[in-house]
Amino acid sequence: MYKKTFLLMPLLAAVLSIFAQPHPAAIDAETLRKKIAASNASLEETQRKLDSGIKARTYQLDSAANARNMNGLTTLMRERNKAEKKKAYRNIFIGAGFLAILIIGLMRKRKKQPTNL
Repeated sequence: MYKKTFLLMPLLAAVLSIFAQPHPAAIDAETLRKKIAASNASLEETQRKLDSGIKARTYQLDSAANARNMNGLTTLMRERNKAEKKKAYRNIFIGAGFLAILIIGLMRKRKKQPTNL
């Protein structure tokens, strides 16, 4: 068990030293600040372009969707009004028919029933 550990320790040390990052003091601070500033500026410009493009596209989509919704809504309202009119006329005709039946029934002469006493 210890033999494997002693063999793997130098390998681990070699791998860590090869892939280790350089010491932060070795990086020039001014160069790093310039790179960060340039990167931030390009990111902000890209963000502005994306925002303006998204706003323009959203406005186009919203206006088109609103137009479709209004057309659909007016069509739906017209269809509903037609159905309500048909229902109203049907109810009026049914009521008039029942009224006619009532009047005819009241106007008929009643037959006298014979009284058996």
